[in-house]
Amino acid sequence: MSKRTKAFILNLYMMNVKRIVSNSLEILAFKEATLDILYPKEQVCAVCANKLDKSAVLGVCIWCLDVLPQISQPYCEKCGKPLDYKTEPCNECEGVNNYYEQALSVFEYTAGVQRLIYRFKYRGEQYLSHFLGGFLSKRLKEQKDWEYSYLVPVPLHKKRLRERGFNQASLLASEIAKNLNLTVLGDVLLRIKETSVQAGLGRQERFVNLKQVFSVKDSLKLKGQSVVLVDDIYTTGSTANECSRVLLEAGVKKVYVLTVATGRPK
Repeated sequence: MSKRTKAFILNLYMMNVKRIVSNSLEILAFKEATLDILYPKEQVCAVCANKLDKSAVLGVCIWCLDVLPQISQPYCEKCGKPLDYKTEPCNECEGVNNYYEQALSVFEYTAGVQRLIYRFKYRGEQYLSHFLGGFLSKRLKEQKDWEYSYLVPVPLHKKRLRERGFNQASLLASEIAKNLNLTVLGDVLLRIKETSVQAGLGRQERFVNLKQVFSVKDSLKLKGQSVVLVDDIYTTGSTANECSRVLLEAGVKKVYVLTVATGRPK
């Protein structure tokens, strides 16, 4: 690539970055993506950042694949957060009116998993949806007591969707549907109000931030049906709970929640 072309791309980046992205994480992701175009790097593991070899699986080295912290018992039977010992419910769910039946995640939200999701979500490495969707499919298939008809991805606001170029929850739901021969209803749950970034907000702040954010279109498709709500991260459960409330009000029978990762109760 010529110096003139590099200078042009960098100049274009500086002129448009504020218009293209709206929060610090996405600014960082856009900047890194631009630098990757100018100065290509070796393909590295999405978790540990070491160079990949032929044994890698969809962007993750075989060593990280073996040690990714998959959640197993004990975990909260309501929100799915990993626990040190069995207790019902966990301290975060106690006294809380959760509208969903049960939430489950594949991985504990450690630093390695955080890097994996960051690269998928903010660096546009959409191929990681195949890797993550495979684990989600396995987790869902194991839930013999979940009865559902459709997968419903948590929506992005149209402005955020234009900026990012894709909805990570939709990609994950599509992978699950492909693996398990299920149907995704990607246009029935809408995010009608733009909100500030959820990262860094507490439970109460997230609750306020999400008021009147979601709505349901074409509720006849959902009436009397049970669904699995799909997203990338379960943090406080505010998003999952608000989506579940809106879906139930639209006539959905039951809502289950499936996400890539969640942390431990605080």
